[in-house]
Amino acid sequence: MITAKVVQGVQIGAKFGIATANLELTQLPDIEEGVYLVDVFYEEETYGGLLHFGARKTFGGAFSAEVHILDFEKNIYGESLTLELGKKLRPVKAFRNADELFTQIETDILVARKYFLRKNIRTHWGMLSLSDQASLAETALRHLEANSTFLEAKRVFMYAPQLGKEITFVPSLMKAFPNKVYAFPRIENKKMCFYAETDFNALKMDVFDILAPTSTTEVVPMKGDLIIVPAVATDKAGNRLGQGGGFYDKYLASLPESVSTLVVLPRFAVVEKVPTEKHDQPVDRVISCEA
Repeated sequence: MITAKVVQGVQIGAKFGIATANLELTQLPDIEEGVYLVDVFYEEETYGGLLHFGARKTFGGAFSAEVHILDFEKNIYGESLTLELGKKLRPVKAFRNADELFTQIETDILVARKYFLRKNIRTHWGMLSLSDQASLAETALRHLEANSTFLEAKRVFMYAPQLGKEITFVPSLMKAFPNKVYAFPRIENKKMCFYAETDFNALKMDVFDILAPTSTTEVVPMKGDLIIVPAVATDKAGNRLGQGGGFYDKYLASLPESVSTLVVLPRFAVVEKVPTEKHDQPVDRVISCEA
């Protein structure tokens, strides 16, 4: 933890619309220079933020400890903040000019927004009982039983949901609709491919501690197929936040438009807006479920 008073800085960031709170440190913490994801505690509230700790290499090299707090506009000069360090995002580096620096900061902020959204959704999952999770699975099954896109698809590309992280509707769905062809993903040489699997229990633990098919029968999406895509969160427009590996974004980018995509999520994971980057791929439909 770092606790420090907010003091007046040179306000370079404010000129670019990215305000930071400069911290007066009476003792330097024993950490490497770098940009860190941090939880910021102020007046019994917790905010996500980015801490720059180290030399201002682009502007003359003077040391600074300053934090940009996401979605925060209060005047806190003279107030104390407490920071809990998360992961180190990147090292401090010198940029050629201010525009290049603040382009990087905007990227850092986008990464931070994704990080804290994932963290918030994990917190919600942690509050669910096993009964709540079973109820979500039942609700998801009912939604899909009434979904025309699912009913019309002869081949459905699935995934093996993780208990406590995703809605576990897949085994019940396969039993309820045994005449469909189901395919599951497997990562091979850093590439995701799908393989046919008729029995959910035939899946075996693979990389990333995720169940994967043992079948060698590869299935390639074509017109009329449906891909039910895993997601941490989406917004109503279909913008999707994944786990961060990028496998599904690459896969979805290669699909013909005639292949349908949807996600099935708890309502708490359907948010107002998901932060997106150029490579992020949206889905066609969002099914939200209440426990």
